[in-house]
Amino acid sequence: MSAELLTWSDIEDRRWDTLLVGNGASINVSPGFGYGSLYESAESRFTASALALFDRLGTRNFEAVLAGLSLTRTLTDAVGEPVAWVDPIYDQVRDGLFDAVGEVHVPWSAVHPATLQSMATHLIRYKRVFTLNYDLLLYWAVQHDDVRGRLVDFMWSHEFTFDSTDTAVFSNKTALYHLHGGLHLWRDALTGTSGKWTAADVSLLEGVRGAYRATGSRQPLFVSEGDPEDKLRAIQRSDYLSFAYRDFLADEQPTVVFGAGLGSPDRHIVDALTAGPSRPIAISIYPTGGPDAPVAIVHTKTALMQALPGHELMFFDSTTHPLGQTLQTTSL
Repeated sequence: MSAELLTWSDIEDRRWDTLLVGNGASINVSPGFGYGSLYESAESRFTASALALFDRLGTRNFEAVLAGLSLTRTLTDAVGEPVAWVDPIYDQVRDGLFDAVGEVHVPWSAVHPATLQSMATHLIRYKRVFTLNYDLLLYWAVQHDDVRGRLVDFMWSHEFTFDSTDTAVFSNKTALYHLHGGLHLWRDALTGTSGKWTAADVSLLEGVRGAYRATGSRQPLFVSEGDPEDKLRAIQRSDYLSFAYRDFLADEQPTVVFGAGLGSPDRHIVDALTAGPSRPIAISIYPTGGPDAPVAIVHTKTALMQALPGHELMFFDSTTHPLGQTLQTTSL
């Protein structure tokens, strides 16, 4: 096993129909999307019990804490002990994640237009783009004049809602799927309808944050559970998210994975990738540098090869990819 990584130019001319985008793409635009910054934003809202969980587990990863709480609930209930104390802490951590994502989100005015243009013009080379991210970067990118109307998100029914009977995409369009929901998406708790908030670019971020705090039947369509089984249950409760996941599960085309670690919290994503027939899958790896970098790269490659057996895996340097070069054109 070699620590060598391909460059994107080595493989970009191959046929790539599908793109899976993870949080690494967002962190590249703004480091605030990293877990450390999210925790710093949320910790002032937490009770001593919630703070102690992060400290005891030695992590600032919300998903790890949520997964631990989910397991605690299951085990405590199995031995017949009261479990009511778990739920308030679980909800507090989950709500803290949602609020923190909104607060650390880079404002639209701070993102250089060239960044959004670069993202958008790359996305339209694919037939399908699946994203794991909650943020608004891709939403803003697809509004760029150069690609407006060429990327579609299935929210084209009455008042920007989703209709499971109307999902056909024209061959000249790129389909965009939000596998874990997003800050701009909502679900009506009374009707089950999913839709999206729309506004001028400058006001959308602040507008959706306010809307999500409002009382009423529309709730944020935002999957923040830490355990992959919990994430799947949340996905299955939504007509739109379950549709998006089914399409991802059924996808059999050559795939690029950018900025997604594919670790245990996203085992349902790995399961979907492995469910299909053998195909080329190109996965980005960020070269951290330093004397331990080769060992870390080999470790990452080995773990991914074990997680995705039977596929033709290629590993490329994320900094050579268009989505890995946007930071230099961003004004922060």
